[in-house]
Amino acid sequence: MRHITFLRPALGEGFSADAMTPLVFAILKARTPSTIATTMIDERVEPLRMVATDLVAMTVETFTARRAYQIAAQYRRAGVPVVMGGHHPSMLPEEALQHADAVVIGDAEGTWEQVLADAAAGRLQRLYRAKPGAGGAPTYDRSIFAERRYAPISLVQAGRGCRFACDFCSIHAFYGTYRAQRDAQDIVAEMRTLPRGRLVFFVDDNLYWRRDAFEALMRALIPLKMRWCCQITIDVAKDDALLDLMAQAGCALALIGFESLERESLIAMRKKWNGVAGSYEDVIRRFHARGIMIYGTFVFGYDADTPASFDRAAAFAREQSLCIANF
Repeated sequence: MRHITFLRPALGEGFSADAMTPLVFAILKARTPSTIATTMIDERVEPLRMVATDLVAMTVETFTARRAYQIAAQYRRAGVPVVMGGHHPSMLPEEALQHADAVVIGDAEGTWEQVLADAAAGRLQRLYRAKPGAGGAPTYDRSIFAERRYAPISLVQAGRGCRFACDFCSIHAFYGTYRAQRDAQDIVAEMRTLPRGRLVFFVDDNLYWRRDAFEALMRALIPLKMRWCCQITIDVAKDDALLDLMAQAGCALALIGFESLERESLIAMRKKWNGVAGSYEDVIRRFHARGIMIYGTFVFGYDADTPASFDRAAAFAREQSLCIANF
C-alpha cells in the first residue's frame, strides 16, 4: 500500500470559518509508516476532490453520516476500499457497514496498525474492535494540518472518558467505565510545542478526572502562562481551591453542561448531581469572580420540558451573562 486518504465530511455546503483541526488524523498520521504517503481532505475548509489512493479513512459523526456515506460510495465505485471510525460507526456499525468496507469500533490506537496491515494484504476485516487504552498514550503528527485555514486554536487531549453516565451523552456509551488521563508533565511538554499566543482548547469531555490529577495538571500549567478553555463538570465549582488554581493556570473559559432548569428533567437524564455545587447562579458567580467565562449548554426533549422551558433557558443565559449558550 502506497497511499492513504484521510477524509472528514462536512455537515453542509460552504466552508466553515471556525473549523478546528480534526485531531484524530494527527493521531493516525503519527501511526502510519513513513513509507506510506498520506493526503487529508477536510470538507469544512477545502473542496472535496477525488484522489488516487489505496485506502480512504473517514471519521464520521451522526450529523455528517449522510454526507460520509455519499462520499464513500464515490470511492467504492472507483474500487477504493473505505474504512470508517468515530462515534457514529461505533454506535451503529451495522448501518455504517452498508456503506463501508470496514468499521473501527472505539479508539484508533491499537487498531489502526492492524487495519493497515490487513488493507495492504487485501484482507480487510469487516469489524475492528478497539480495547480502550490498549494502544498506549496518543502521539500526534500535526504536520497533516499545514496550509489549511483552521481557527487559531490549538487542541490538546489530556484524557478520555468521564466519571459520570448521563442519559443523553455518547461518551459513557463509547467508553463505558474506562477513564484515563495522561501525566501532567507529558501534557505540558506537548503544549510547549504549540504556537505561542494561541488559545488552547482541552477537548476532553470532562477535564476534571480526579482531584489529585486535576490539581497536578493545574500546577503544571501555571509556568506556561498560556490561556486555555475546557469542558468540565459543575462539581469542580464546590472546591474554591481548584477554581483558584484554574484561574492561576490560565483558564479563560469553561464549558459547563447545565442541561436543564427543570429538576425533573435533570433526574430523568441522571444528572441531578448538577446541584452539588449550589445553585447555577452561585456556580456562575464563582467562575466570573475569577475572570473565567462560562459557555453553557442545555438539552431539551425530556418529558418535563414544555414550550416555556425554551424561553426560560434563553432568559437564564442572558441574565447570567453566559458568553456562549448552546441549546
